[in-house]
Amino acid sequence: MLNNTQQIFTIFFAIFWSVMANAQPKWKAFHYTFFLRISQVTYRMLVSFLILNILPILYFSWSLNRLSAASQNTINQSVLHGVIPAFAIFGFYRIWICLIEFFPRFFYREKDNGEYPKAEIEPTLESLNIPLNSTHLKNALMNFIFGIIYIGIGIVLILRSSI
Repeated sequence: MLNNTQQIFTIFFAIFWSVMANAQPKWKAFHYTFFLRISQVTYRMLVSFLILNILPILYFSWSLNRLSAASQNTINQSVLHGVIPAFAIFGFYRIWICLIEFFPRFFYREKDNGEYPKAEIEPTLESLNIPLNSTHLKNALMNFIFGIIYIGIGIVLILRSSI
């Protein structure tokens, strides 16, 4: 049986994960159509699977386990230790975006070269408006910093919840 904090965390983690997943259609993080056919899609899918699926599941499992010992003194504590750590899912997304911005040519082709039928459904650096100058490095750094902040705050609150 889940305690109040675990229930709140589970609900909000699921809500936030679905909000994060709603941003994926533009980026086509999981573009199965061209997996193993276009190297950039293959790399993108492998990195996406790790950062947007595996790491959040590990974080969720660890969090749920740690929150089992959460003190149940007040509803405010349950909400604080249940809702705020659930925001960490956005941190994983920010770190994923950081990698896309830091290594854009590794994950997307620059332009549609017409190599595959209906290739226009595969985004390019041009269609995503990813700049190939120092701006993308600054964006990548900011996304990395905020990703770490999201996850770090979640971890700290979860560790404090069992005190």
